Amino acid sequence: MSNNLLQPDSDALHQSAIDVITHVGNVMSEGCAILREHDRLLAENQGGNRLGAEIKAIEEDIRHVNEKLERVKRKELTMTIVAPTSAGKSTIINAIAGQDLLPSRNDAMTVLPTEIVFSRQVTRPKLILDKALITLLREVWGQLHQKLQRIGLEEAVKQATKNDFPRENVIREILNSSSVSSQSEVEESNSIQAELIRINDLLRLCGIFGVATDFLSSLSEIPRIEVPFPRQLSSLKDSGLGTLALVDTPILYYVYQDKSLNLNLVNVVKKQLDSSSIILFVLDFTQLNTEASEKVKSDVDEVAKIRGLESIYVLINKIDMRREKDMTKEQVLGFVNSKFGIEASTDRVFEISASRAAYASNFWNEQKQGVTSPQDMKTSDLLGGQYYGDSWRKRYQQKVDMDDMEKAATDVWIESGFAEFLEKAIISPLVTDEPLGMIAIKGVLNDNSDRFASFLSSLRKQKGILERDIKQLEIEINQLEIDLSEVAKIYDNNGWEKYISGSLLRKFAAFFQQLLDKNKITLKWYSLLAKQYVQFLGKTANLEKDLEYQQKYFK
Repeated sequence: MSNNLLQPDSDALHQSAIDVITHVGNVMSEGCAILREHDRLLAENQGGNRLGAEIKAIEEDIRHVNEKLERVKRKELTMTIVAPTSAGKSTIINAIAGQDLLPSRNDAMTVLPTEIVFSRQVTRPKLILDKALITLLREVWGQLHQKLQRIGLEEAVKQATKNDFPRENVIREILNSSSVSSQSEVEESNSIQAELIRINDLLRLCGIFGVATDFLSSLSEIPRIEVPFPRQLSSLKDSGLGTLALVDTPILYYVYQDKSLNLNLVNVVKKQLDSSSIILFVLDFTQLNTEASEKVKSDVDEVAKIRGLESIYVLINKIDMRREKDMTKEQVLGFVNSKFGIEASTDRVFEISASRAAYASNFWNEQKQGVTSPQDMKTSDLLGGQYYGDSWRKRYQQKVDMDDMEKAATDVWIESGFAEFLEKAIISPLVTDEPLGMIAIKGVLNDNSDRFASFLSSLRKQKGILERDIKQLEIEINQLEIDLSEVAKIYDNNGWEKYISGSLLRKFAAFFQQLLDKNKITLKWYSLLAKQYVQFLGKTANLEKDLEYQQKYFK
């Protein structure tokens, strides 16, 4: 038998996943419709125990399922990158992308998560901002402008500097302008960086000066940069994987632990972690045994609650800073295992130098643009200095050709550790072991399975409440039938006037008042039963008058 016959049909698996997720979404939508009808009946019956919270939670899960369905249709794999301050997260993403897309600086840069999507459909980088996000950013700019005018420049700079934001030029710009213009699409790397800096600085200042950012908790779309697949990911481009998305997140410590900025980012970040198949934690090699690693430990714990430890990979950056007495690779693996509980394996933990990788990938990106001479390239100087050392300017800079620089780029790329990281963590699992990104699809199915189980639990809970209500109502109806039977006997014996004018009428009124208080019947039901009661007992003026009074009282 041919081995090919034993191989899974990747297209069929992909379509099956789509069918399963679609079915889950449809069932949840039908169940939610039932709960809405139940809630409507409760409203008609003046019910106090409404289902708004349950319905809202299920609707959010349905939205999440549909979003995952679209990702599976696009054959998209999402990886989220998490790091403490200055660990090199932006440099790592830029190195993978092959160009400087994300801004970086020594203090915290990223406030709002940003998605970098590698796609076959684009030939140059493009930043896409959702219209709703642009509107909200304009609104908070105006609010911040008014707040800064009240505070004044000097006091504003003082407060911002105290909160690790020493940028008077940014504060002055917002202070002097009541509005800001933003485009839904921005092209060219420099313009993309400038726009992302402006967005993140604006939100950071909102947190510092207490400008409301509640909208962030329900934000549906984050900034999205679309870029072509770079050379180093060419295997993925031809694998059948539709898109690869990297998500740059803010420092999780500030999101979950430090409430001083109060930016309502927990839901936004959790959504990105939920959507990711792989979480990449970046550690600074020079800070492994410092307080920074303690903060990372709390971040790992938070992510493990959402995605589990098995989805976490660790990148040890700045490995080019290793000195003779520093930890060896084996000791680093042991440290990661003991500190974070992540398996001490070179398939989960990678030592890298993002700066070296960036030298090579940036060179390749410029080369792709058609430059034929190293001496005419902006990127060759950094690459040549890294590869040739001190001899670069003296001996090689004016002599090397493209073949020399190609070899230099390849060697530096391999030395950076990125070749091993991309091959083992991304390319091999997606291309070789599991075609069409089935790792991502399995993650989506598992996540939707958990949400479906939660949905079923909610339905069972409501079913149990309804069954208890029905049982109690049956008991009360049976009691009512007994009371009516007694009335009938009294009526047959012509002794009804005595009882109706006294205790039985009061008993009737008290009984239905109790039902009203318990929200078991509506006033409409009560009115109907009261009229039937009148017809049953007779047409005496006094009785009708009493019942009319009781009806008005209950209304």
